[in-house]
Amino acid sequence: MDISKSFSMHGKIIPFISIPAIFEYINPDENSLIITEKRLADEYKDDLKNARIIIRDNYEKGPTTLSLIENIANDAGANYDKVYGIGGGAVLEIAKILSLQTIIPVKSLFEDEANIIKDRYLTLVPTTPGTGSEMTSFAAVLFEKERVQRILNSDALYADEILLCPRFLKGIPFKVLAASSFVSFVHACEGFTSPLSTPITRALAEKSLRLIIKVWKNAAFHGIGSLENDYENLQIAGNLSGIVFANAGGAAVQALAYPLNIRLGIPHGEACYQVFFKVFKTYMAKSHSMGLEELIEVLSDALKCKKDEVFDKISNICDSLIEHKKMREFGMREGNILEFTDLVLTRERMLVANSNDQLTVSEIVRIYSSIL
Repeated sequence: MDISKSFSMHGKIIPFISIPAIFEYINPDENSLIITEKRLADEYKDDLKNARIIIRDNYEKGPTTLSLIENIANDAGANYDKVYGIGGGAVLEIAKILSLQTIIPVKSLFEDEANIIKDRYLTLVPTTPGTGSEMTSFAAVLFEKERVQRILNSDALYADEILLCPRFLKGIPFKVLAASSFVSFVHACEGFTSPLSTPITRALAEKSLRLIIKVWKNAAFHGIGSLENDYENLQIAGNLSGIVFANAGGAAVQALAYPLNIRLGIPHGEACYQVFFKVFKTYMAKSHSMGLEELIEVLSDALKCKKDEVFDKISNICDSLIEHKKMREFGMREGNILEFTDLVLTRERMLVANSNDQLTVSEIVRIYSSIL
């Protein structure tokens, strides 16, 4: 039997109209462990009063590190049988790890997959659009000493339930919403053109792209007030892109964004934005895949523009939503170009390879040089 790729989806997705309805459904008790953010814990403290709460903000700032997870695991203890992650992508990924049977030492989870055993019921409640982490089996952890981020990937990290409510997006700063939605856009574009894509992932990616472009156009032409009517579209787009990402993976945009995130501290969505157009225009300038041509057709139709105008059109719309900056403003120097290129080709080589269209070493160097 010759099976080269497949599609799978895990977890039950339950949409809610109101946030109180989610907490009524969850009905947390003393056997519940909730991982969340301070702003959410403060706002919904009455709904969470019967559960043990871990507030991510109370620990070290920045990326999720080995030590951070171990500190949280020590504080959480072991006497809980349900884990709820309520927050952005980083919070959801911590919740995934805390649903495992053995957590400490965290490093052992990366050394032997046999150590990754799910032991608790996991419910994820995304409160930002974009990462789609609620639909994936991934959890990113920064190894401090090596200054590298590694991805834990196991079916044991899939959620049992995913609870969606667009009202969580209300009040999130526009800049955060815009950058977060760009992650959805990247997941959909790279998943659509991935060699692991299937007719199902391409259909989900296309739906996500059309929703995102609709939201962006509304925000660009009618102002950010229009987002009030588009929260549901943003959340659905992020969720669909998460399913695409879980099945078809990421590619060069996320690989090149990695050093900007880890070395310069630029948020993931903004880092993706800085390199996306450079990467895809590099693809277009040379012989490229049919998958990329099909993506251009989808984007052209959604934007109502000619095929050769697609990336300029998207850039023009996004420039009014997300700020383009030179990387030297974040501390990047010319000497970092080869360092970042090496990081991409060593730490992120699988992402770079997961595309029907490949970047050469010199092309990666040129992209980093152009954003310096």
